[in-house]
Amino acid sequence: PANLAGTVVATEKFVPVRVRGASGGSRKEPLDPPGAWVVNPRGCFVRESLRAHLEKSGTPFSIAAEVHNLDLQFALVAAGIGRGVLPARVLARRGLARRIEVVRNLRWDLRANVVFVRAGHLGQLELAAKFLEESLRQHYQARAA
Repeated sequence: PANLAGTVVATEKFVPVRVRGASGGSRKEPLDPPGAWVVNPRGCFVRESLRAHLEKSGTPFSIAAEVHNLDLQFALVAAGIGRGVLPARVLARRGLARRIEVVRNLRWDLRANVVFVRAGHLGQLELAAKFLEESLRQHYQARAA
């Protein structure tokens, strides 16, 4: 809407993951067996992008669990319950990261912009909005490093 302003503060890359050792990991190896996924509930753009990619490639989209919580998704994937899709920056920062690996043969690249949206005219709150926007930008830059 005309009364809103938005600024991209970061771009988040998402990667498909599975429990380490679940497959040989060859780049040429097909995604067999198809396997089930640990995903967010319906309405999540990551889930819908994954579903569309799999269906386009003729691979069934099977769900092992629908979970809102990123930490629980990470733990379920690490336990071998199913494959998942996680922000790339998360992998190096979790204790369980040594138990999962990126699925490299999916040939699927998903990135999402993180956008700071605010009212177009904030008056005296403009300085606070700029501070919050810059804080978010720095937060994502620090996590990407």
